[in-house]
Amino acid sequence: TQVDTSQDAQTETGSSATSETGENEATTSGDLTLETGDAASAATTTSQDNTNVVELTDPSASPESESTEGESSPQSDGTATLDVTTEQDAEASASAEAESQTGENVATTESFLELLTGDALSIATLINTANINLVGSDLIWLIKTILGINEVDINLYEFFASLPEVQIGSVPQDTTITTDQTSNLESRTSATSDTGNNTASGSDVTLETGDAAAIANTVNLTNFNLVGTRALFSIVNILGSLNGDIILPSG
Repeated sequence: TQVDTSQDAQTETGSSATSETGENEATTSGDLTLETGDAASAATTTSQDNTNVVELTDPSASPESESTEGESSPQSDGTATLDVTTEQDAEASASAEAESQTGENVATTESFLELLTGDALSIATLINTANINLVGSDLIWLIKTILGINEVDINLYEFFASLPEVQIGSVPQDTTITTDQTSNLESRTSATSDTGNNTASGSDVTLETGDAAAIANTVNLTNFNLVGTRALFSIVNILGSLNGDIILPSG
């Protein structure tokens, strides 16, 4: 069986997220409490160029096969050989931006005033992939975010074990894979959190801000080839606390 591909891609992608609890302003000559909620924003950008998936079937299966663009299912022709040739050229530009702010708070008072802001959380994730070839293989992505207090384990071992098995034995012993891969990736990721530009004046003023947390993830995966196996790529964002364990796959 022979699989030949020639691919050229140019992409530009981006995403942004902004959250703000208002430009809060308070004046009082009596008691007043101003409390803002939490501001949270998340931006995720995924750019995928030139991905080929060659699904290998059991040699005893029916010789009929179905094919779609970028995906093929070669059948055994009795010779038990596989020849995969790819020529890939990718240029990609991707960006992800997230910004959270709990307001531009201003307070003036002639007596008691209380101003409380919430937490500001922002996460920007950019996954940029180009020129990926999977031959009888699986590539799985998992992104998990923890907010607040987490008391249980994050068991990536069980998650990975629950995935379908790849029949490595279905890859012919006489397999030739030839790749010519060129990639040029440009990535921009930013995350900003601000608990407000708070100002207060007067007497008996209480000003309390929440927590500010920002996470920026950038992943560039290029010119990547898998044959007869499977891989798990995980991102775990902890915005809070984890009282359990992160259990990784083994083997």
